[in-house]
Formats: sequence, C-alpha cells, structure tokens
Amino acid sequence: MEIQYWKPITQAYEHMALMLFKPFNLGNWFVIGFSAWVAYLFESSFQFHFNLPGPELWTDEWPWKEGFESVLADHLWLIIAATVFVSLVVFALALVLFWVSARFRFIFLDHVVGDRMDIAKPWRRYARQGNSLFVWWAVFGLLGMTAAIALIIPLVILVIHMKETMGAPQILGVAGIVMLLFLLMVLFQLVLMLLAHFVVPVMYKHHLRTTEAWRLFLPCLRRHLGPFVLFTLLLAGLHLALAAVVLAATIFTCCCAAILLAIPYVSAVLMLPVTIFFRAFSLYFLRQFGAPFDVMETAP
Repeated sequence: MEIQYWKPITQAYEHMALMLFKPFNLGNWFVIGFSAWVAYLFESSFQFHFNLPGPELWTDEWPWKEGFESVLADHLWLIIAATVFVSLVVFALALVLFWVSARFRFIFLDHVVGDRMDIAKPWRRYARQGNSLFVWWAVFGLLGMTAAIALIIPLVILVIHMKETMGAPQILGVAGIVMLLFLLMVLFQLVLMLLAHFVVPVMYKHHLRTTEAWRLFLPCLRRHLGPFVLFTLLLAGLHLALAAVVLAATIFTCCCAAILLAIPYVSAVLMLPVTIFFRAFSLYFLRQFGAPFDVMETAP
C-alpha cells in the first residue's frame, strides 16, 4: 500500500473550495462557522491581559487597605462560601460546554463529510457518540491531571530544598522531573490529536463509542506507524505555516487581523476555510487505509 501525502492536501483544498465557494453562500458560512466554533471551543487560545495592582499599592499607604482588611475579617466565611459557590458554578458551566462541544464535533464533521447544513438531525443522530466522547475526555483529562500533579509535587519539594542545599542530585532530579512533565504533555497532545483526527471519524462512520473506535483504529496505527508519524510531522508543519501567515497578516494590517481573530465566533467564520481544510485533510489521509476508514462518503 502506497500512502500519499500531497494528494490528501490537494483533495482537502478542493473539498474546502467546493463547500464554501462553489457557490458562495454567506448563510452556510455562518451555520458551519457556528458548528466549528462550538466544536473547537476549548482549542481556541485567547490571551487577556489585566493590569493588576502592583505590590506598591498594598503598602501601608494604600488608602483602602484598612477597610479591605476589616471587610475580609468580618465576612471571611461568607467570602469563602461565595468563592466556593462561584467556582462550582464555573466548573458546572465548563462541563456543560465540554458536553455540547463533544456533540458538535460530530455535527461539524457531518457538515464536512456530507455537505449538509442541518444541526438538529446530527445532534440527535450522534447523541450516543457525543456523550461517549465527553466521558472519554473527562476521564482522560482526570488521569492526565493526576499524573501531572504526581510529578509537580516532588518537583516543588525539590525546588524548596534547593534553597538550602544545591547539589548535583537536586539539579538532576529537577531536570528529570521537568523532562517527564514535557514528555507527559507531548503524549497527552498526541493522544488528543489521534482522537480528533482519526478516532472521531471512525466513531462517526460506524456509530461506535470512543473505546470501540480506539479498538478499531489502533491495529491500523500499529501496522502503519510510519505514515502516521509522517502525517503528524506534516500536520505540525502546516500549522507552523498557518501561524506564520497569521503573524504576517497581523503585522501588515497593524494588528487589525489579530483583533478580528480574537473575537469569538467571528474568528471561527473567518478561519472557516482553514478549519474545513484541516478537517478534510485528515479524512482524505485516513481513507487510504481501507473501507473501514473511508469516511468521505460524498467525496469524489
């Protein structure tokens, strides 16, 4: 089996152009853009910067310090209770958004694969798959956090002891734990990449749960590990090229492009050709491994 890499790129580009520009329909852009925005809600990274009061404002000359300390002392338990309540509400809201995002992964995939603009039908049709993906995300994220905490605790202890004793064992210990944290992060990202690009399409095609789709995909991954490694490197290269283009656009437009890309939903609509291209690229690559992995039912 000869695995091609350039052909899926050209097929994905043609698929994107056919969906969005032949013919051009602004209404479809808004519908698909909304699905893409919700589906990848937690993969968009927006940085917000706040000018917090500096240490100089917390000195004895700070005019509000005495009043603040008095309120804090008089209502400490109320403040703690309010903080816990707000934290629980934020956590519950995040879980709901994760659940909705998992369901929209399949809705957006249905847009790309079938060139269908419907949202309600795939929302119901892929409810089982969306719920399974959400649970898998939650369990995998919990395991990842547990592993990270198990490494961070000894790292903090070592750093604290380094203030008293600085030696080769402490330095090697810190370096080793940092390296393990880096490898854990890379492994975490690789698993999520395989899940998003290959396992979710298998779930979509065969109406499987997440673990069932992994069981179908992993033998293919083991048999063709080299091509999947090359795909990952190519995908990283394409993302770097995209980042360079966005940076150039930001510079040449005096940051106007960056402002537009920082607006939720608007950025999803503007970046829709890129999002559809990357989604279609992995699907066209995956279809080369046989009928069980050919998700592009309407593709030529």
